[in-house]
Amino acid sequence: MRSRAQALVELGLVMPLLVGIVAVLFQFGVLFVIYLSLVHATRDVGRWMAVHPDATDAQFQAYVTADMPSTISGASLTAQALPGCPSLSNGVCPARPAGSALHIRMSYDLTQSVFLPTRLSLGFFNASVPIAMPPYDYYVMVEQR
Repeated sequence: MRSRAQALVELGLVMPLLVGIVAVLFQFGVLFVIYLSLVHATRDVGRWMAVHPDATDAQFQAYVTADMPSTISGASLTAQALPGCPSLSNGVCPARPAGSALHIRMSYDLTQSVFLPTRLSLGFFNASVPIAMPPYDYYVMVEQR
């Protein structure tokens, strides 16, 4: 009977640790899927902008919103195309001539996607999890019109 009680106590001591490890692995999996979706969306938007350099900033934002994967929330996404093109001149964006470099930058706020505590403090041990993903930069060359 004693070994049975001992096994139950050991399970009670180890189970919270195992549940914590599984929760952390699941959280990292969610964040990794979001990162891969952001990379895919940035490259897709970059290819579209290389072929459509005469798109205004408003058209760029509309395309980003329409092309966004379902794993990314539009409220947390920030997209930017540099050089910007607020308006067209004779139907052409003067800041994006053929052969020039186009910089696409997307960043994502992870606040809504992190379900574990972002700060852990155990005596002298302090750890914090960043809730902002570093921006993803993508460079393309503008195609001939």
